[in-house]
Amino acid sequence: MNHVCRSLFAVLTTVMLFAGCSTSVNSNKVNYVVGATETARVVKTSWHQSWVDMPKKPKQQKNEKKRISEIVYTTKVDRVEADGSALVTLTFDEVTTSVAVNTTSKTETNKYSSNSVKTETTSGWATEPKLAGESIQFKVASNSEIVKIIDLDGLRKKLKVSQNSIVASLLSEKRIKDLCEHTYMINNVENGQVIAVVVPDPTIKDAKAIENTYTIVNDGASVLTSYNGEAAYVLPEGVAKPPKPSHAGLGMIIAMSEIDSLAVTGEASYNIDSGRVEKDNHSVKCVLMLLSSDLSSKFNKGGNADDGGEMYTVSILTKTFEVIK
Repeated sequence: MNHVCRSLFAVLTTVMLFAGCSTSVNSNKVNYVVGATETARVVKTSWHQSWVDMPKKPKQQKNEKKRISEIVYTTKVDRVEADGSALVTLTFDEVTTSVAVNTTSKTETNKYSSNSVKTETTSGWATEPKLAGESIQFKVASNSEIVKIIDLDGLRKKLKVSQNSIVASLLSEKRIKDLCEHTYMINNVENGQVIAVVVPDPTIKDAKAIENTYTIVNDGASVLTSYNGEAAYVLPEGVAKPPKPSHAGLGMIIAMSEIDSLAVTGEASYNIDSGRVEKDNHSVKCVLMLLSSDLSSKFNKGGNADDGGEMYTVSILTKTFEVIK
């Protein structure tokens, strides 16, 4: 009888191993360890373009504005609580922000650069303080959600940050959270789950939210979480309203255009051994198309024949998070 039990136990153990029960991992929690350090790079890009295509005519110059922000920072875990939350110190190592505008009437690029190794900080705008080398402290839950930033106003006052400066935008509470938080962890996503999030850009015409469908794969070394998003046209409960266009002209173009294509994707990698997120990337691309016939029917009541022209408005938003050491 004992021999039968032992044989049955062996069979059940083998089935469990091949079924993946032994590798069940909660990839929605960060394993904070006192004294542990991590250096990460976060790059955010906001790129808006517009142009007109006319049949049998040379392509026109694109009007575009591109903003890129790159921040390298190091975190150190100061204290870990019984519930897995932690007190963390973040130090800025390198900070770069650039804005490039290229239109038929203006070409301009401004850049802010601050490095903890170099003493000089450069800025194409007004005089800006050196952010690299400065530190902030925050309390963070085990799901990466920052619950409290400690004395952020104190750092702003120390650096004498002016209200609308580049450094002021980098030291906003929203921006600090955006550096370190991982949305899929905070939402505690499961494989196949659909979660509604706020619309990231007004060019996603008529959308009230974006619905992301998640896929989770455990390859033994990492848990890979990816999603594809689609526009939702009813505002879900608890989701903020979509952003409004920055000016009336853009709002008019968006209202008259139709979505030609929309791609919303994301992917994250969670290291099982370390219990930390190694990468977390997001991308949104929306292309709007406005036919010249639609434009003529609105502004030219005489009804000129359609010349076949098309106006395109494109928004590309990306964010990449990667651990570099």
